[in-house]
Amino acid sequence: MKSQLTCCIVALSLTGCVSQPPLAVKPEIAPAKLQANAPSNRVRDDKSTKTTVRAYKTVKEEGKKDTQVEVAGAICTLQSDHLSAKVVTPQKVELPKYDQIAKLEDRGVPPSILVKCTAGNLKGQSLLTANPGKIISGSGNLIADLVLIAGSAAAAATADWRYAENVAVVLK
Repeated sequence: MKSQLTCCIVALSLTGCVSQPPLAVKPEIAPAKLQANAPSNRVRDDKSTKTTVRAYKTVKEEGKKDTQVEVAGAICTLQSDHLSAKVVTPQKVELPKYDQIAKLEDRGVPPSILVKCTAGNLKGQSLLTANPGKIISGSGNLIADLVLIAGSAAAAATADWRYAENVAVVLK
């Protein structure tokens, strides 16, 4: 049984069906620096998102499918109207969570973050957008929660905006 499993793994890896595991993330978490114009009164001091930044390049082999290979050591900058940061892939960066405010346009969604990476002569970029976090209603009733989400000011008072936990930049 063990030899059959080994043969299957070897056969799958030779056909390109098994992808390589992701590279280990550096233990240091890079901080994001808030710009002077960032709405610090809406940034949640007690909460943040640790976003992992990874870079990939496409490897083309004759007669085979193109594959994405992770690149270690790509230098990446993260920039928005509110913050900036620098990481070396693969690395986590600590991004703020923002309070939602009902009276602001689009409930005060923070600006997208442009992630630009370079590795040698390869370059790429990706856009990281904020998404609404979980709404804490405490009702325990799905219908009541959906009504709350639909547009009440209470939803904005208990929810936050947060960035994704992963971003991938394809280098070309």
